[in-house]
This record gives sequence, C-alpha cells and structure tokens, in this order.
Amino acid sequence: MNEGNKSTAFSFEEFKVLETWYSALDDKDFSDFELKVEFGATGKFGAVGKYDPERAMFGIIFEFGAYWSKEEERAYFIKVGSIANFSFDHNITLETIPDYFYANAVAIAFPYLRAFIATMTLQAGQRPFVLPLMNLSNIGEDLKNNITSINPGVGK
Repeated sequence: MNEGNKSTAFSFEEFKVLETWYSALDDKDFSDFELKVEFGATGKFGAVGKYDPERAMFGIIFEFGAYWSKEEERAYFIKVGSIANFSFDHNITLETIPDYFYANAVAIAFPYLRAFIATMTLQAGQRPFVLPLMNLSNIGEDLKNNITSINPGVGK
C-alpha cells in the first residue's frame, strides 16, 4: 500500500458550505407524506483548496437534500452542498490512499454538516432539523469509488 512501513496520517483541514437552499413550506399539509433524506459524497484528489506540494490534499464534496415524499411528488425543504478538505502527512498518490481514510474522513466531516443544518433551520425560526446519527461506512465505500483526480501530477 505505502512505501516500506511508513504509515499514512491525514488531517482535517476545513469544512465549507458551498451552497444552501431552504424553504419553510408552511403553506402545505404534509401529514400524509413521508420524510426522506438523500446524502452522497464524491472525492477530489489533488490541489483542493490550499495546495502544499509536500502534502497531498483530498476534498469530500457532500450533497444533502431533505424532502417530503408521496408517490412521485417531492417537496424539498433543504439542500446543502459542502466540502471537507483533508491533507496527508506526505505526498502520496491516489492509489496509495489507505482504505481506512474513506470511512473515517466521512465520519469526521459529517458532524459539521449535521450541525450546520440544525443551526440553519433554528436560525430560520423553525424547529431545528437534526439529522440522526448514521452508519456512514457505505458512504465511505461509495466515496472510494467516486473520486476525480484534479491534478494528475500531484503525488508523483
């Protein structure tokens, strides 16, 4: 996986909300609708955010949406796009990122998204929408399979 016995450490750098949309939807009765959420993650490897040639960077882009659903009808009330940036302790390649990174990085960044959504809905004068604690291991696996290298020369 890595050169010799050298382990790969990573650090959380920052969490940023890139875009958000919210609607109170006060004018409709949703009592016979089901509440649903969608959550996905994609990765960007290379010079994401601030670039340091000695350390490879990895950004996780989160797409979140919550909506009321009934048959084919969807009424979104929250959409959030965000990014969490991580750095590695040495310049590695995309192929040498350890498997444990993906699930752990998602688990580290998720509370920031969760807190943002709760705070945003509270500040909008609504009851806070608090995401439940979730098993994110499947999202880590999806992330691993959905990465774009934005600087192919990084890590060589």
